[in-house]
Amino acid sequence: MPDQRDAVDGPNLQETLEENAGMSASEATVYLTLVRYGKQTMTEIAEHSDIPKQRVYTVVEALCDGGFVEIIDKYPQQAYAIDPAKTIDPLASRLEEAGDKLANLHQTVEEVTSGISLFHSRASIEKHIRDVVQSAEESVFMLAPQQMLSEFFDDLADREDVKTQLIISNLDDDAIGEETIELPHEITDAVDRVRGIKSNESLVVTSDRDEAFFWPDVSKTGMTTKEQGFRITNPELAFELDRFLDVSMWSLAKPAAGREAEIAFPERYARMRNCLADLKEVTRSAPVEAFEVEFEGYEVETHENVTKRGILTGYYYSPFDVRAYLELDIDGEDGITTVGGWKATLEDYGCEALTVYRREARKAAQELDEETAEHLEACRHALPDEPTTGKLTFGFDGFIDNVRQMVDRRNGPNDFDRLEELGELGVRISKSAATNTSFTNEWAQTGTRCGGLTSHLSRAFGRLGYEPTLVGTFGEPPREEFEDEFQEYQLLTVGEPTITDAVEFRDGKLMVMDTGDHPTVDWETICDKVGLETLADAIDGAKLFGIGYWANLPMMPTIWDGIRRDLWPLLSDPPASIFVDPADIRRRRDVRPDRR
Repeated sequence: MPDQRDAVDGPNLQETLEENAGMSASEATVYLTLVRYGKQTMTEIAEHSDIPKQRVYTVVEALCDGGFVEIIDKYPQQAYAIDPAKTIDPLASRLEEAGDKLANLHQTVEEVTSGISLFHSRASIEKHIRDVVQSAEESVFMLAPQQMLSEFFDDLADREDVKTQLIISNLDDDAIGEETIELPHEITDAVDRVRGIKSNESLVVTSDRDEAFFWPDVSKTGMTTKEQGFRITNPELAFELDRFLDVSMWSLAKPAAGREAEIAFPERYARMRNCLADLKEVTRSAPVEAFEVEFEGYEVETHENVTKRGILTGYYYSPFDVRAYLELDIDGEDGITTVGGWKATLEDYGCEALTVYRREARKAAQELDEETAEHLEACRHALPDEPTTGKLTFGFDGFIDNVRQMVDRRNGPNDFDRLEELGELGVRISKSAATNTSFTNEWAQTGTRCGGLTSHLSRAFGRLGYEPTLVGTFGEPPREEFEDEFQEYQLLTVGEPTITDAVEFRDGKLMVMDTGDHPTVDWETICDKVGLETLADAIDGAKLFGIGYWANLPMMPTIWDGIRRDLWPLLSDPPASIFVDPADIRRRRDVRPDRR
């Protein structure tokens, strides 16, 4: 007859109870003791299980609460195991059923093409990060802490067939310089683009902008107390995560020393900002017209898919501005076409992919063909020796520009070092935003001047000997800045000026405005403030009538209607030329041209 202990114990029975019935080691030992010896007192259980008697009471109560044993409440207290057929067998059935459901669920998860999947196992997290890198068909973008880079660097370096972009975080102080970072050549040579940053960041990787993985606790950020990784297969969420890397993190990171000087255009750009960053570098030494751009995307108004190609005429790009776009001269399109990134709304087209081509080098000026040279010479002869003089009229804006400089470092009450680069100010603002702190920077005023189309053109033509009349927002009564500079000319004011703090840098300007009366200046206002007959006298007989800026005067269409309908019939000698400067109206949704 087999030994009862052998029949009860069996191989790994205690371990099975611990793993599948949720028992602790002590609970499994006591339970098997009761199954083996039947009903026992607490003293007997302690003797058979080698567990201290005081501990036995606690363990038996826990088993009773779990439904595995019953307690006989008499002296001395006893306990016995409930029939395993009533406790263990149902548990086994539930485990088997759960196993079947988990298998089905696992199959479902494998087939999911959108959503978020959560992983707790480090092995699973690393596997899925590699899957994201290996699944890319066009581009991989990775943000990785320095201490984790070695885990996935070979996977990234092996993707020579796609565009690879890397940000290394958690860098040591000795690797970070004023403008660049120092990285080993084996890193800089293995990826297409690489930058670094000192701050502690999580690991993020995106593939083709439509799939991603986020490992939030890898860099000890304190975001979670458990090891968690999220695979993101929802294209919208993955796109936003990629955009965060591209717009926010990339602009904060510093380039590797000597890495970004050489620009080689890839076969295809998946990100508008990468394309513009390269164009910004190459157009330092070549004109923008030396390049053509082909893009795949959609027309903003109709959402029709298009593929177009045109000559580059300009672009807007700043590492610290979400908006970025190209300006192209496309055959068959009226005027200059604007092309924004994916999900563009303000431009003519949005693009999903771009390719840049170098055009053939243009001839130098001394190599102009004979016909062009003859036309240039004719223009030179047609220019008068001196400009003619006469009456001019300009309207209808008015600015006062407070010229300022940002202080980088103050050396004394009247001595400071100027912050030279607008980009450096952007870096400081971005760092402040990234750390959720207030941004403070001192500035110093270096001058005041009158600005706007009306002031600028009147100043220039006045120096040439003309007699301009200025109609605009000069203050009520006119402010001394306008009266002092234009005291020799007629000033007709229609409201309060826009006050601009113009902060000047070596590479651009920062303009902060208090718009004054510009938003409300319309034809009725001009007639009320100036009078129609007074305005007619100012314009009648003028050689030129200049109007601007539409971008700052949203009611400009009413002014044009009034000039055509009410003013022009009163003129006996209307201007031969009218000059209109709309300024940059692309930020105005109400004046988008109809391209249909």
